[in-house]
Amino acid sequence: MDRLTPIALFAALLALPLFAGTAAGIRWDEKDGKYVAEAAGILAHCLKRSTGESPLLQSEKGEPHIRLAVRKEASADPEGFRIEFPAPGKVVIAGASPLAVRHGACEFLERFYGVRWLLPGEDGEYIPEGRTPVFPDSPVVMAPRYRIRTFALTHKMKPQYEWAARNRGTFHYDFRDLPDRPWFQHNLWKLLPPEEYTKSHPEFFPVRKAGGPRVMPEKGYNIYWQYCFTAPGIRDAFVKAVENYFRQHPEEYSVSLGVNDGGCFCQCPACLAKDAPAGKDDMDHEIRTLSYLECMDEVARRCRKPGRSFGFLAYHSLRIPPKDRSFHASLVPFLTYERLYWADPRFREEDRQLTKAWLRCCGSVGWYDYLMHRHFLIPKISLKVLPEALKWGADNGVRYYYAEAHPANGWHTGPMLWMILKLTWDPSLSADDLLKDWCVSAVGKEAAVPLEKCYRACSDYWEKQVPKTPFFRERRQYLPLGSNAYLQPVDREWLEARKKELEEVVRLASPAGKKRAEMIMQGFLKREPKIRAFIRNEELHRQLPKLTFKVTAKYDFDRKIGGSTWQRKISKGTFFHAPEGGVKHSGAAAMDLKGAFKGMSFLWSRKVKPGFIYRVTAAVRNVGTGPEGAVSLRIAWSAPGKAWLDPEYNSEQKLTGESSDWRKLSVLVGAPPIDDCRMKIMLNAEKSTAGQVFFDDLTVEEAAPANGRK
Repeated sequence: MDRLTPIALFAALLALPLFAGTAAGIRWDEKDGKYVAEAAGILAHCLKRSTGESPLLQSEKGEPHIRLAVRKEASADPEGFRIEFPAPGKVVIAGASPLAVRHGACEFLERFYGVRWLLPGEDGEYIPEGRTPVFPDSPVVMAPRYRIRTFALTHKMKPQYEWAARNRGTFHYDFRDLPDRPWFQHNLWKLLPPEEYTKSHPEFFPVRKAGGPRVMPEKGYNIYWQYCFTAPGIRDAFVKAVENYFRQHPEEYSVSLGVNDGGCFCQCPACLAKDAPAGKDDMDHEIRTLSYLECMDEVARRCRKPGRSFGFLAYHSLRIPPKDRSFHASLVPFLTYERLYWADPRFREEDRQLTKAWLRCCGSVGWYDYLMHRHFLIPKISLKVLPEALKWGADNGVRYYYAEAHPANGWHTGPMLWMILKLTWDPSLSADDLLKDWCVSAVGKEAAVPLEKCYRACSDYWEKQVPKTPFFRERRQYLPLGSNAYLQPVDREWLEARKKELEEVVRLASPAGKKRAEMIMQGFLKREPKIRAFIRNEELHRQLPKLTFKVTAKYDFDRKIGGSTWQRKISKGTFFHAPEGGVKHSGAAAMDLKGAFKGMSFLWSRKVKPGFIYRVTAAVRNVGTGPEGAVSLRIAWSAPGKAWLDPEYNSEQKLTGESSDWRKLSVLVGAPPIDDCRMKIMLNAEKSTAGQVFFDDLTVEEAAPANGRK
């Protein structure tokens, strides 16, 4: 629901019918601001749905009478609250801050009226009707264990942020005026904008190669370079920038000292003399922590005031803390690592020891996790590993939690994000109880049984099967996003079992849960063809030694590209022929992604033999597209009267990150058993609006099935 301002709530009062003596009455001080007014709006909305009566807003009448109040003494934590019952039918929800009052209102509705915010949007609300609350004699007193509980969600999707807020999730705009809530994202380029310093202080900028010149970043280019942290005067410049920010935002308590994205630390003699003795870490990153922390330690000391904190990202070259050194307590590292790696006892112990080392170094620690739900077809559920990690973290000094959640359309991970928000507030909660609570609320008691079984199977898949694969065992910061190798353990039987469970969920769902059950089922059906395509192609790979291929087409792009091109109408990328851009300086099919929107594609169409097997390969290199940029080779199909066949026949290989060296794209796929079908070969680039991509040596090979069946 939309946030209601006090004025809007007053207008709502005039429009609502009054049921004095039966409907709840809600009062608050409008001077307490938007979060308290929002709490009143949430209470009014849910109580009307629960009781059938419209609450009396800003009225002393009504049963129960609910008073919302900001009282700093309510909790030592600014997000803490008390729900008090001073007399029969009287409720006081008091928070140490306006945000805490909203937290308390949501807890009140969950605890006493059974309300659940399961998913974003109206369909995700579960509000039982006709429930009679039983209030205790003693107050409910709560405060969070993790002081930051934040996800990276889908930008501009307001219902997702509202859903998280109802479940006591917080975002930068919520806690920036609360003490000891450090912000930590990439920010140094904002503090010292390059366009303001390249001419006056070129010494602030990095030497890319030892012995080389300093490199001045282009305006607006904020990745793949760091400041020279040993440069004379740079500490004064950062101090000035931080203090200037606080002067402009006196209500805030934190400035991020997060480095620019992409690494590339300065290679000048002073920086190397400071950092080189540390060597490299076990992920083959240069350890560059000392020069950075000595610089930022002075910034923190000179800018420190009560409640202020300065978060930073402890990742890549800043992952390992200096030995036997301590730094100002207001510096808060956020350790960037996927906690699902804790499924491997070795990785778990390494991350625990690294967390403890940073605690000795700085005094407090945050965790930066990678969930990346939209990148994985199997719902990324963790019912044991992540809950146990969050409990260990809370018990061992980890005070802040952030995760790149990136939920998929359809929210196919079901209860996972909801459970994380509950566990970061109170890590002592039982993950099993939370799962059961979510499933029963979502689809009803009977349908909850197969739904819970499905989610447990997904959790076992990620916690027990995936860790056995090479995909998991590679030492990385987070699981690879450009690979489908995590699907290696899946087989047809596993997939059919999940489908039957979800069909049972739809059949048994309660009337109130039917729509949610169907949404969960549709999410599975949308992803099922892609999983089946992987299974089919894995079976083809097992036939590979028995197959005899012959080349049926080769595109060397020496003279022309051929085929066709595609991009959206609003996309302004450029397709071109690069006469010397190919392998060994031959011709190449090329794209310039400047101005591109979402993606660009070369496309060729070829007639194939139904049921035959095809291997399609191409060479690719991409320069300047950034770490998130992706290139891919995709095979799709058409037939007479149907421009695109069912996606389960499709196959794709995708590579992420940029590489000036040639890499190979390869897809092995079976042609559909349909007469006159055609193969659509697509070479694609996406997720970048900069750089160039070059394709060469596109080759199509054909083989009859090894078993003789087509």
